Amino acid sequence: MKYANQRNFTVNREIPTKNTREAYLTIYCRNLIAAARDLNGNAFKLYCYIASNRNGYSFDFSPQDFINQYGVSINSARSSVQELITKGYLVETKHNFYQFYEVPIAAPTPSSNN
Repeated sequence: MKYANQRNFTVNREIPTKNTREAYLTIYCRNLIAAARDLNGNAFKLYCYIASNRNGYSFDFSPQDFINQYGVSINSARSSVQELITKGYLVETKHNFYQFYEVPIAAPTPSSNN
């Protein structure tokens, strides 16, 4: 459907090849939109930073790398991590080990057997 004064955009994306070493983002649009609505600006940037890695990839998070790439402050980097934890996008599985989910989940209840 066309509306008065509506702009038309044509998307021209760089198509990654199998030989590329650069990461590229593949995510369901509905999940990306939901995260954009759910998270504040810097937390959404962190969501994109983490989601740009391939499924199953583990890495040691460097706030400084995130700061350098996205131009946020150290306080914003820290509060963004906390927001992703609070909202269920990052779930701690053991001390300082987190699982990232593109759709938030409830944190598991700690077992009394540990």
